[in-house]
Amino acid sequence: MNFLSAEKLRLAHPDLEITATLPEGQFVALLGPNGIGKTTLLRTLIGEEKISSGSVKLFEKPIGELSTKVLSTIISYVPQDHEYPLHLRVVDLMRYAFLPTTGWFDKLPLADDSRIQQILKNFALASLEQRTLGSLSTGERQRAFLARACLQNPRCLLLDEPTNHLDPGGVTRFWAQLRETHARAGFSVLMSTHELSMVNQYCDWVLAIGREGVAYCGESSGFFRTNLAEALYSL
Repeated sequence: MNFLSAEKLRLAHPDLEITATLPEGQFVALLGPNGIGKTTLLRTLIGEEKISSGSVKLFEKPIGELSTKVLSTIISYVPQDHEYPLHLRVVDLMRYAFLPTTGWFDKLPLADDSRIQQILKNFALASLEQRTLGSLSTGERQRAFLARACLQNPRCLLLDEPTNHLDPGGVTRFWAQLRETHARAGFSVLMSTHELSMVNQYCDWVLAIGREGVAYCGESSGFFRTNLAEALYSL
């Protein structure tokens, strides 16, 4: 099964036509120069941007037939910038992951509390659970947002340049953590990034978008055997 199928898809911005198919379960890098529409594509997949024309399917279902609630149960999204209040504790951020199914005022089942404790341990956040987001380092905070996204048990995880503000060590740790989580959970990953060395090391698949639309869609090993990377970013 494919997790994403786009046919002559035109986004609200910019005016590009995208035709691509991404197989389920792959770790996919979304590449392209700034302003090419990577963020718009990701926001379209979570229902926050309109499709100008064409079609896009998630797990073989037209995205227009999926309600916001359904999308929130199959997709987790980690944006570039987060709007959560900095006084929020890490453990409370984890509890937010269950809002699509429990609502604001329902008590979490013990099983969900156990899952929170396990994922805090998996992401080396157990000692930070009572800390506020504002008191964390940038790397710790991004790790917390990744953990929250994974708590939703998504079929697909979308990330929009999540390592933008991390130092080199933080970038390496984030990528390694994401790859380990992907291998353990088996969900599909689509992550926009400019970090080509990390893409070469960790990603299975590349979707590259240039000024004329899709420049490459296929296995990452094939992408790096071409000069497409240089051409893509020298436009």
